[in-house]
Amino acid sequence: MDRLHGAASLPGTGLRVSGPNCGTWRVGVTKSGFAYEAGPIDDLPAIFDIDPSSLILAAYVLFNGGTTYRDQAVADRYRTLFDAT
Repeated sequence: MDRLHGAASLPGTGLRVSGPNCGTWRVGVTKSGFAYEAGPIDDLPAIFDIDPSSLILAAYVLFNGGTTYRDQAVADRYRTLFDAT
């Protein structure tokens, strides 16, 4: 991914989705691609807290949804990985 700006990978981040089918996922990005797995996120440097509707809109890059906690620089790097172009 050219948006890694020369880095081999980004620090992992957490995704917490609210609602009846809620859960937490550990997310990672390397030059090889994107990976995620269900699991605890308390040890990660950045966490995205998002509701299911906003997650869908964010996945289609229609807006930057969710609330971020902890390391805002890491969260911002994840937010800029994908765009609509």
